[in-house]
Amino acid sequence: MSDGEQAAEEAPMAVEKFPDADGSMLMKLYLYYAGQTEALINRRGANSRYFLTVNAGISSITGALLELQPGGNFWLVALPIAGIIVCAVWWLLTRSYRILTKARFDVITEMEARFPVAPYTDEWRMIKKGPAYSEYKSIARQEAIVPMVFVGLYVIFLLAIILF
Repeated sequence: MSDGEQAAEEAPMAVEKFPDADGSMLMKLYLYYAGQTEALINRRGANSRYFLTVNAGISSITGALLELQPGGNFWLVALPIAGIIVCAVWWLLTRSYRILTKARFDVITEMEARFPVAPYTDEWRMIKKGPAYSEYKSIARQEAIVPMVFVGLYVIFLLAIILF
């Protein structure tokens, strides 16, 4: 654990020590922070679209080359390996976004504890007591599956190149 991480763990929540008699500054901070969290989610979606496009391109080119030039050549091996590397980066970024987003919503929940209304907290409370909660699957966890699907496709490409 780095010194910064240890200091962050030991520090009290900023919300607890926020001096704001009427709550107006906390509300402004809350609105700003919720907006930044929304921007983070949008950036995460843009990153996923980018990696999906790159992987679609790599897999399409690999499939076309495999059809046109069966048997091994440099590009037939290099493209699936590059695709696996791209997927690893995508998966790591997805994981980082999931951790950061969770931390942000934890902070928002802490801030909401000081308000008479807590929309994010109430939303989760309603989801958890709803009939479909047992079927609920985190979008972030589902999102992490997509790079693994492409890795599987690249492994199939590599096996086809090696075996045929």
